[in-house]
Amino acid sequence: MTDLLKWLNKYGVMVIIFLLLVIYLTTCSQNSRLNTNIENTAAIMVSVDSVTNQIKSSTDRISNIERNTYNKEETDLVLEINGYKVSKRMLYDNNAIIRKITRPDDQMNAYDVKIDSLSVLLKRLNKR
Repeated sequence: MTDLLKWLNKYGVMVIIFLLLVIYLTTCSQNSRLNTNIENTAAIMVSVDSVTNQIKSSTDRISNIERNTYNKEETDLVLEINGYKVSKRMLYDNNAIIRKITRPDDQMNAYDVKIDSLSVLLKRLNKR
């Protein structure tokens, strides 16, 4: 025990100074790592912000698509309207005399009336 006390009296101050020097050097190294981590974190935050902006713009585009998409009833009406328009064009393009009770112009007028009534119904559905 006395040998240990003699050794501590002789070299104790040097050991304490050495330990303080080692502690100081490790904290300097940790501070530089901390600064590097802070810079990396800032870069990551910038990329996260850009990703959130892209997500927001994507959700805006998706909600735009949802607003401009027809439901089943509206889709059926649009298809029916387009069917009458195609039939009218076919009658006009072929310019054929239909061997029925109605003449082609009367049939085209009937298609126009049907298209107009369905368009009004489609506008009412869109206002809901």
